[in-house]
Amino acid sequence: MEEIQQNNTETKTNVKKNKLPLLLVGAFLILLAIAGFVWQQNKINKLNNEVAELKKTQLPQKRYSSYEDCIKNDGVLLNTINGQFDACLGGDEDESGELPQHQAFLQYHAQNLPRLEDKTRVDGDPNSLNDFVKASTGCPGKIVNELPNRFAIVTCTDQKDTYSLAIKLADGWRWISTTNNMNEKGQPSCLVVDMFKVSKEITPKCFENTGYNNGTLKDVKYL
Repeated sequence: MEEIQQNNTETKTNVKKNKLPLLLVGAFLILLAIAGFVWQQNKINKLNNEVAELKKTQLPQKRYSSYEDCIKNDGVLLNTINGQFDACLGGDEDESGELPQHQAFLQYHAQNLPRLEDKTRVDGDPNSLNDFVKASTGCPGKIVNELPNRFAIVTCTDQKDTYSLAIKLADGWRWISTTNNMNEKGQPSCLVVDMFKVSKEITPKCFENTGYNNGTLKDVKYL
């Protein structure tokens, strides 16, 4: 009987000994997690403080009325997505006189405005889309979609996901310069559609590229 009691006592002691390392490991992991959380919060707080200081020192404490007003009166010039916009950032103190409120002014970059390219010298009929595409410099062209005597979307046969848009005028076909205004699916930007009244028969969708919803597809409304 005494031997059985002694065995039970030894078993309980061994169980306690086995549990002790697990408890220590668990406690260590909890302390490690707490330390990591504290470290992360300190980093976040430090970053927020740095941003707050930058806002105070880098942004002029002025209120602007336009992009031109901003750049002429010490606003901060910014580089924007794909270089499509000229942007100016300013700040104005809030009602409590503490951190400045951001004022951002965007202006579409002139180099990226869609425009008609120079007339192509065509050996053949300038009113023929095939002759026009064949005569144009650059990569070999393949007509993807055509609205006769109005618009055409052409792709480069040796360059994947590269597209161009052509428009038919009184003196023949002309390319529309579409830098940053044609996506990889051959859809023009809504700015191109609006400027040249591109028909939805040639492209039922256009993509936004003049605001915060860049890349969002919209239905073309022009016939």
